[in-house]
Amino acid sequence: MKIAKSAAMLLAVSGILIPSCKERIETEDAFTAWGKEIRAELTGVGGGTQTRAYNRYMYEVLWETDDRILVKDADNSAVFTLIDGADTDNGVFRQDSDTRLSGAIKAFYPADLGETMTWPSVITEKDAMPMYSTKEARSDGDESLKFKSLGSVVNLVFNSQTQDAALRSITLSADQPLSGAFTVDADGKAVMADGADGTVTLDLGADGKALTSPAAYSFYMYVPSGDYTNLTANRFNLHILYIK
Repeated sequence: MKIAKSAAMLLAVSGILIPSCKERIETEDAFTAWGKEIRAELTGVGGGTQTRAYNRYMYEVLWETDDRILVKDADNSAVFTLIDGADTDNGVFRQDSDTRLSGAIKAFYPADLGETMTWPSVITEKDAMPMYSTKEARSDGDESLKFKSLGSVVNLVFNSQTQDAALRSITLSADQPLSGAFTVDADGKAVMADGADGTVTLDLGADGKALTSPAAYSFYMYVPSGDYTNLTANRFNLHILYIK
């Protein structure tokens, strides 16, 4: 893996250099400004390991080629694209623009999540859990962002009584919102806005999930963390096993 350290230090020299005086140098703190590259680690979801690609890698937490994160400071934001560390939990991202970011930052994965601040109402099995990281300032010796999931994973089991059929979607509903506008609380979890939608749908594609024999089929969906009442699925023989 590569780490490119690119914090810029600006030096301004004033005064006349004479033996009895010290050279006066005014500097901007080198660890205040974030550079063109940022290292990002995947550190899991509270109490479990499901984050980045929980449905594709048997709970491993891995970055993928062309993953993009959005990083914001108090005034600006910029998109960073993975350049090193694909198929690992520790990657290097390079900024797509020349935006100067400094001080405390917040970062979102995927990048468009941070731009819209909207929890998706339709997801697929290939979609990764929305994630978040924050850091007060760049510090010498630890410049990495540590991403954790913004929500929880729901395990659903569909007990099929048929064969040669297909399941095309699963919709969850609850008394509390499962999608829509959200903010992030001090614990790094998504807090849904009042009036947000109460449902989220797992889209299994045009061909659906093939049900080749009567059996139990397991699915996973991500939802905002929370205490839900009347959490139900739209399939009579589908059971919600747990939320992590």
